[in-house]
Amino acid sequence: MAEGKGPGRRSLSPPVRLLVVLLASTILMEVIVMTVVLPLLPPLPLISVGVLDGLVLGVLVFPSLYILFFRPMRGREKALRESREALRRSEERYRELVSGLNDGVFENDRNGIITFANGALADIFGVESPEELVGRSFLEFLPIDKVEDVAVGFKRTLKGEALPESVEREVRRADGETVYVEVKPVPILREGEIVGVRGVLRDVTSQKEGRRETQSLLESRRRWWPLRTSTRLLRGFSGRYADLMAGATGKSGYPPVNP
Repeated sequence: MAEGKGPGRRSLSPPVRLLVVLLASTILMEVIVMTVVLPLLPPLPLISVGVLDGLVLGVLVFPSLYILFFRPMRGREKALRESREALRRSEERYRELVSGLNDGVFENDRNGIITFANGALADIFGVESPEELVGRSFLEFLPIDKVEDVAVGFKRTLKGEALPESVEREVRRADGETVYVEVKPVPILREGEIVGVRGVLRDVTSQKEGRRETQSLLESRRRWWPLRTSTRLLRGFSGRYADLMAGATGKSGYPPVNP
């Protein structure tokens, strides 16, 4: 049975790598100076040997450091800057895109503070601009009796628990009016860690009111249908009774009933 591979070795931090490269380069160049350079020169005073040794080490060590350490580090810094710039441009395009949507788009941090909102969300919440929402908790726009339930769902989302694709919530606008919204929340992942929640919010107040009216009509029909049926039966019975009485008195097209 093959043995499993052990855990990978951790890479050295940049300061440690610099120290290792510096020591290795110094030792290598010192060996070269003592075994190659000095034997080629005539005997020199000790101080001259020290000065020459330092000059040769400076000429050889610093280029080695640049090639082995500083140049790769500059390349990584350049790649990191380009990656950050690409991310910044991508975020700008994303914000430009969602700003024109009819549905509200939001982002919250782990504390429930709104960090991004588009114009449609500002309209739904009854404020003049998205900037009025940024920095405020989304719980401020909920009825008091709904805050605890929504807060529990928000914490479950931060834990990565599976939740319904969309939920319907009651929202209290800034002007005090109540609206109903459909929310589709998803966690925000950065480097594998959930750092907040983003989602789409749609105003479904008119649809909910339409469903209420339809339900009310159905309830009304169920209440009045038995009475309507009874009325029809009563009318039919009254008509038959009237025909019988008319026949008995000879006032109908039938002959009178003989005693």
